[in-house]
Amino acid sequence: MRLMLVVSLLFCVAGCAALPGAAGDPDNEVLRLEANAMHAYHGDQPEQAEQLYRQIVERDASRTQAWFRLGNLAATRGELEAAIEAFDTALAQQPELHRARHNRALAQLRLGAQELARARQALEADGADNIYQADRFIAQLLFNLVHSVDLAIDCEDGVD
Repeated sequence: MRLMLVVSLLFCVAGCAALPGAAGDPDNEVLRLEANAMHAYHGDQPEQAEQLYRQIVERDASRTQAWFRLGNLAATRGELEAAIEAFDTALAQQPELHRARHNRALAQLRLGAQELARARQALEADGADNIYQADRFIAQLLFNLVHSVDLAIDCEDGVD
């Protein structure tokens, strides 16, 4: 009788540990990581936020919000290729995530501007005689960009 009582108690304890809200539940762990990552992200702790978001996508690569935030963090550090990759991952999962598309485009523009600056320097060093034309093109491009894009668009997600 005593043995049966002990076995029954063990089954009850094992059963409770397998419930969805239990401490070892992977979904519960990801939710805890997301809460901590969001707190670090909005609390101006980018290194901690990135570490937590990386843990999230390692556990569940389908977490679109984590990929979006990783893209924002990489772009803030100036790691534009990494930012574009993270935004691409988010967009592959959720194509209507327009803020990711917006931020991806901004990262591409920054990358393009850096490439134009390097090309301009190389042209100048080579003694190219058509630098003036390149400068006019760049100036016109920037003028058109500034006048056609609402620069007040918030690049954050606004939803948590």
